[in-house]
Amino acid sequence: MRVDAAASGQAHGTTPTVPSAAGAPHDGRTDHDHFREQEERQTDKDLAREAWRRNRPDVSADAGKASILIPLKGSIAGASFRVTNRPHAVIVTLPSAASLITMRVYRVRRDGFRLLWIDQAEKDANPKDGTSLKIGLADLGDPIVEIKDDFVRVTVHRPAPGAPSPEGTPAPKSAPVPERAPAPAKRASADSSAD
Repeated sequence: MRVDAAASGQAHGTTPTVPSAAGAPHDGRTDHDHFREQEERQTDKDLAREAWRRNRPDVSADAGKASILIPLKGSIAGASFRVTNRPHAVIVTLPSAASLITMRVYRVRRDGFRLLWIDQAEKDANPKDGTSLKIGLADLGDPIVEIKDDFVRVTVHRPAPGAPSPEGTPAPKSAPVPERAPAPAKRASADSSAD
C-alpha cells in the first residue's frame, strides 16, 4: 500500500500540524505553543510523581529562580493561599485535597526555602479532611504560587551568592582571605642587559 505524501502532510517539506482542541477558541497561539504546554504539564506531573515516590518535596533551581513542588491528591476546589511577613511564609489551604508526601515537617534550607510544614494526618491522609501547607521562605521577595490539580508549586527569586541575608537568617560564614605578600621585584637577566 502506498501513502500519498500530500495526504500525510509531508509534501514540499511541511510537517503535519497538531489539531487544536475541538470547540476551543483560537487565542492567537500556534499549535507549537499548545504542544509545548502539554510537554510542560507532563514534565510537572512527572516531577510530582517523583516527589511522591521519594516522599520529599521537589526543590529545583534555575537561572535566578527556585521552586518547591508538593504533590497532591483530591480536588483543588476552594483552595487558597496567603503570604505572611513575620515569619515570611506562604500558607496554602486545601479544603478538599491532601499532600502525597506524608511527613509533617521537611527541613529544606536551600535555594530560598527554609521549611515545609504539612498539617494533615501523617498516615492515611484523607482528601476530604483537607490540609494546610506552610512553606517558610528565606528571602523577602514576593513568591509566585501555582495551585494545580496534581501539585502546589511556590517559586521565589533565588538569593544571589554574597547578597546580604534577610533579618533572622544567619549570614553564611566565609573563610578569611589571607593577605598577599607583595610580588618580588623582577631582576634584570644577563641576556637582556648585554646588547
